[in-house]
Amino acid sequence: MRRLRAAMMASSRKGRPSSPGSQVSRCAELLAVAVCAGASLHQAVDAVAAQTDSELDQVASATSNGESLLDSLGHLGESAPGWRSLAMLLSSGIESGASMVDSLRRLGESERTRERRRLERQIRRLPVLLLIPTAVGVLPAFVLLTIVPLLLASAENLR
Repeated sequence: MRRLRAAMMASSRKGRPSSPGSQVSRCAELLAVAVCAGASLHQAVDAVAAQTDSELDQVASATSNGESLLDSLGHLGESAPGWRSLAMLLSSGIESGASMVDSLRRLGESERTRERRRLERQIRRLPVLLLIPTAVGVLPAFVLLTIVPLLLASAENLR
């Protein structure tokens, strides 16, 4: 358990991810570490919920209030697609009793990939979005500062 807490603390020092996809990825990987370290799923969920600011807080509080882990995971699956995948994975692991470490790591990897692709799409859109302020602000200023004085000077020379 000491190694588990040390791993959780080291991971929590890296900063908290902001998007749901990165939160799911981080939680899945931390759950995999906790389960691999020998913690039960209940202990792993509690430990990860304590170290992250995520939807797992609701699961941990529901289980501490007496709700079964399966039922609380069902509520987790109602939030977002990434959380739904994690909830389904954990629920199937509880029902089958199979090891979930590899599946949790794969889920973390797929969520990281999904988040990276989402960020890449946003980055590809950035030049188009930056074109709008350029067209609205810089080009009219260019016209006012260069072309209008030239036209006024030309008009004075024609008189």
